[in-house]
Amino acid sequence: MARPGPKPTPFEGRFWAKVDKTPGQGPWGDCWTWTGSRNERGYGQFRVGPRGSRLWRAHVLAFVLANGPMPADKPCGLHHCDNPPCCNPAHTFPGTQAQNIADMVAKGRQAFWGGGGGAHSRAKLDWPGVERVRARLAAGETTRSVARDLGMHHTTISAIGRNKIWASA
Repeated sequence: MARPGPKPTPFEGRFWAKVDKTPGQGPWGDCWTWTGSRNERGYGQFRVGPRGSRLWRAHVLAFVLANGPMPADKPCGLHHCDNPPCCNPAHTFPGTQAQNIADMVAKGRQAFWGGGGGAHSRAKLDWPGVERVRARLAAGETTRSVARDLGMHHTTISAIGRNKIWASA
């Protein structure tokens, strides 16, 4: 005899109504796309509990609704398909935060790599720029003057000049 599935929750219908199960979506061809609210990285998010007190990632909640709770030693929901809005429970598997980070790095999905500094997407300087800042400070220019020219804060320019940041330039 087949085991009955998890007991339906009061919000389950509202949750699944925000999932588009149209075939042919995503890198695996059978991704289920979250149509509700998404965070800044594209992952679906869904509020559960009294007055929406708990915010869940949609792919994790889809896994929990289909399979039961995440194991205590593997509380994170990792994606096989690497498609942030995908909510297909078959594409999600339990893991640790360390496994999630290792998976991200192995697949080249991290937002920041290359040893730091100018490789960061929000960096205002690169290594030659740091050398120019240090040369201007060595020539007697004030940190405030250099900072104003570059649209940066004077304490950042001071830290560059003292080798507190960008130390290996």
